[in-house]
Amino acid sequence: MELTHLAIAVIMDRYNEISLSPMDLRFPDGVERYCCIMWCAWIADQQELDKVCCETSQKCKQCVAPKNRLHEPHTVFARRKAKDVERAVRDAAFKGIVPGQPAGPPLFTLGIDPKSKRQRWFPTPACTPARYEATRKALGGVHLVENGLWRTRHYDYLMQVCN
Repeated sequence: MELTHLAIAVIMDRYNEISLSPMDLRFPDGVERYCCIMWCAWIADQQELDKVCCETSQKCKQCVAPKNRLHEPHTVFARRKAKDVERAVRDAAFKGIVPGQPAGPPLFTLGIDPKSKRQRWFPTPACTPARYEATRKALGGVHLVENGLWRTRHYDYLMQVCN
């Protein structure tokens, strides 16, 4: 089953509703325990993970290893953080700020989708295919879309585990 970004956003909204505060849950042993619902892991193959993370293929999700050095088992590269990726994508999309490029007009605006009645990113006239691809390349292959997994509490989708 392939999940669309809208489906993931809806799932994350529902997840965040139930994970907002701890609740009493009855366990099979009959005891009620005060619990906090948390998403702890994501199991996927590389292609599914590329789609969910909105990233190019053959890119390490956990570190900044260049594509030509992914095969080195003992080399340690700096960790990537989901919040840093989110900040870079939002800066590029809404402020026109891209690393290594002069600042330009924003590529997207926020609006309400008439069909789904949900908030959505709408391209501006400055969002040409060439500019989009140049921006995406400057961000390391990350698509300029809202990643539904940005919404999860206590979970870094790049690490694929609970923080």
